[in-house]
Amino acid sequence: MYRVSTLISRLKSETVSFDIIKKINKMIRETHFEKNLSLNIPSLRLESDLHFEVYADASLGNNSDGSTQGGFIIFLHSSGKRIPLAWQSRKLKRIVHSTLAAETLALSDGIDAAIVLRDQMQEGICKKLDIFCFTDNKSLLDSINSLKNVSERRLRSEIAGIREVIGREALKVQHVQSGLQLADALTKDSKSASSKLKSFVLM
Repeated sequence: MYRVSTLISRLKSETVSFDIIKKINKMIRETHFEKNLSLNIPSLRLESDLHFEVYADASLGNNSDGSTQGGFIIFLHSSGKRIPLAWQSRKLKRIVHSTLAAETLALSDGIDAAIVLRDQMQEGICKKLDIFCFTDNKSLLDSINSLKNVSERRLRSEIAGIREVIGREALKVQHVQSGLQLADALTKDSKSASSKLKSFVLM
């Protein structure tokens, strides 16, 4: 997913080069070998512990132009079963100079998308659904839970916005080990990250 996003971004901003064509052809070959894969959509029970999960991640300055890639994936989860509902991998909307700022923007985007999906679903099933968000950045979690403010003004505003949403919504932010961060494949060109995500969403 990360490679698709970055190649699309390059196609929009650059003259098509031999290098880009090679990478597109490589992705087409890989897709051909996986053509029999499909999304895994398990059956979930409404009366169970139904809730949303948001995995958000960012990789500072990892794009070819030095920009930062952010991504998130949203699941509907119940009793160990997950349905992928939405995902995003794209260049962050503003320039950032720290991993903390990058992770904050990615999480904020994921939270906004999850709240929209959650509100729509709650109207249909007449049941309150919690949202659990996961980040592998301990500094971000500490900043959200601490009364101390970060020094950067714009970052301080973003973190304050997340705190406000947590106080207003049925939403929690938790730490997840990097090895279990399912959004890695949306921000890094890594076979292990892609395999990890595929094991959850494909069959």
